[in-house]
Amino acid sequence: MSTTNQERVGRAIDLLKAGLSPYASREFINHHRGQSVQVLEQILRKPIRDRKSPFQELDTAALLKVIWESWNEVYRSTLGRTERTLVSELRDVRNRWAHQEPFSGDDAYRALDSTHRLLEAVSSAEAEEIGKMKKELLQELADGPEPQRRQKPKPVEIPLDDSDLVVVVPARQEPFNYLFLGQGGEHCWHEIRISFEKLAKIRYIAAYQTAPVSAITHCAPVEQIVPYVGRSADGTGQMVNGEKYKLVFSEPAREIGPIPKERAAAPQGPFYTTMQKLKSTMTLEDLRSR
Repeated sequence: MSTTNQERVGRAIDLLKAGLSPYASREFINHHRGQSVQVLEQILRKPIRDRKSPFQELDTAALLKVIWESWNEVYRSTLGRTERTLVSELRDVRNRWAHQEPFSGDDAYRALDSTHRLLEAVSSAEAEEIGKMKKELLQELADGPEPQRRQKPKPVEIPLDDSDLVVVVPARQEPFNYLFLGQGGEHCWHEIRISFEKLAKIRYIAAYQTAPVSAITHCAPVEQIVPYVGRSADGTGQMVNGEKYKLVFSEPAREIGPIPKERAAAPQGPFYTTMQKLKSTMTLEDLRSR
């Protein structure tokens, strides 16, 4: 029986507690020293039974609450704003999971990725298992459900005489290697929200690799654009995700540039340019200003 997204997120929450607790406990106790139990009781508003190892009895929700409310005093010196954002996000994930809210494949991957990043930030050994879970889920998302493999959605035709529009997508390392570079068996990129007027004009796709690369590094010609079909919230069926599409490459992606980011913020979503501009631009800032 395949693992559901609810089960995946639940396992990630357990691993988050196991991997985060030693770091959180060490930093908290070192900072508050003899007052650590009293301060912990004030934050949680309940008595602590095990006064020698007070963090042992905290569940994931309580652990994240302590880190969040003690951030400025305790954890800001060893973690950054990115990790603070992850703590906030994972508190919401845990609450959704506890209330049995459904997780789509993308929601589950986001939860696993955020857990992985936070555990890596504190050098936790549990990060390795979360990394394996991410790869397994990414494989399932790339394969899609059985009905999708038997009957592909009707492709959107791309006229050969249309403009050389390029959609540039931000890509993290694992999905970039697995999808964009085709290590998973298919050269593609999916779950891109594209407006109707752009559909017939896109001829190429380029990848902006997120930090630490922080540059546009690869480009590929687009052969087909098809509606993106993902798994239903319970992980058992299929659904077409509205205006989101999957771009299938006609050949493997090739290296270009690189076109680095220098000053501006990294792109958070797809943006458009042309192949002519892509070939003649030196930096991401110049490309987006032209």
